[in-house]
Amino acid sequence: RDPHGYGFYFDPFGDGGHGTQVGVKILHNRIDHVGECLAVPEGIPVDRGFTFSHNICGPGIGYHDTESTQPGHYIEMGGAQNVRVDHNAFVGPADPNVASVGLHLNVFHIFGDASNVEFSNNILWHTQTIGQALLLQEGRLNNVRIDNNLDVEDPRCDAHNSPCQNYSFW
Repeated sequence: RDPHGYGFYFDPFGDGGHGTQVGVKILHNRIDHVGECLAVPEGIPVDRGFTFSHNICGPGIGYHDTESTQPGHYIEMGGAQNVRVDHNAFVGPADPNVASVGLHLNVFHIFGDASNVEFSNNILWHTQTIGQALLLQEGRLNNVRIDNNLDVEDPRCDAHNSPCQNYSFW
């Protein structure tokens, strides 16, 4: 486990370099008690062709986060091109500190342009997202496919003033 709270963290500029990351496949893993299962912060054009399939992500996402600037998503990407997220189980509950430190917690968050993205055949089980389970924002969307997913939310999140009130897609 990464000491900074990530199951998998891909940043081509992380070592001061100027690389690209193309054709990355994350397959058949069990990732739990981390801030995020997968983080790809740069996005297009340096990050393309990510596949996240047949993984179990959770429980305990947002693990040991103490402030709202720490990682707190199941998957987060800074823009996306040719991304496939399929046949995964996203499992709650989230870390109990997530709501108290002010994190918004998404299962799949893309901020920036997105093209050729598939989110299909996944199970979202009591994820306790805060805000949206799927959040695609701040960019143009082209050829985004979301189908055949099962989202079973934690019934406690429906309670009045619950810290994990959410909706499935934004």
